Amino acid sequence: MSELKSLLSTAQALDASATRYVCATVVRTRGSAYRRPGARLLVAEDGTTAGSVSGGCLEADLPRTCFFRTRLRSSPVAFSVKVTMRMRPTSTPSSRTSRSTS
Repeated sequence: MSELKSLLSTAQALDASATRYVCATVVRTRGSAYRRPGARLLVAEDGTTAGSVSGGCLEADLPRTCFFRTRLRSSPVAFSVKVTMRMRPTSTPSSRTSRSTS
């Protein structure tokens, strides 16, 4: 399965289970970086991940910090000298419905 199909499949499963998640996307790199702009990582509140944005160090940091960082609205966030990412939190289907009807 391609990485994009895996990301979409994981996102659909998380939506179906009403689990919140963050999609982190590499938007800029400087010098040598493991992944290029456009690389994505989904991180769910339950610890589920899909995709990749680095050789490992960012994947270890994101699950611990992404929900906190997105609450601070500090996106895009520079995680290192070489990689800048934009993080977008998603809402559960039920909260999307309640927001649209309010």
